[in-house]
Amino acid sequence: METRGETMTGPILWEKHKRFEEELEIPEKERLSGKGWLQSFCKTYKIQEHW
Repeated sequence: METRGETMTGPILWEKHKRFEEELEIPEKERLSGKGWLQSFCKTYKIQEHW
């Protein structure tokens, strides 16, 4: 993303995660709820969150 100059915001990442869960048919009770995972994800991959 950075090498291409793309910006990924928190809402974009949130929507992508929802789409992946649906496409991979993750059961509702096993899906991520809340946005706590997003902070950890961004910190791990050194992504700056923009809301």
